[in-house]
Amino acid sequence: MKYFIRQINKIIFFFVIGILTVWSMPLTTTAEIKQQTVKKGMDMIAFYWVLFVVGGLIALTLTYVSWRKYRGEKRKTQPKTQDKKVD
Repeated sequence: MKYFIRQINKIIFFFVIGILTVWSMPLTTTAEIKQQTVKKGMDMIAFYWVLFVVGGLIALTLTYVSWRKYRGEKRKTQPKTQDKKVD
């Protein structure tokens, strides 16, 4: 029974605190106009540049690695000839 009474007291306490907090707030507020649309557009342009540069570097790296692999496999399949190069 004591537990139940404590819970009721807590609920009433927080309800009263909430009501007092709401009543103490001013009724009118002023809204500030923010120019977020221009900034958002500029942020997206920078994002697209980063996306383009990173994507291009990844594509370039994959192309180079594929070419090296192709060249290495091509050299494996060629018959060995005598090396006439001078070191």
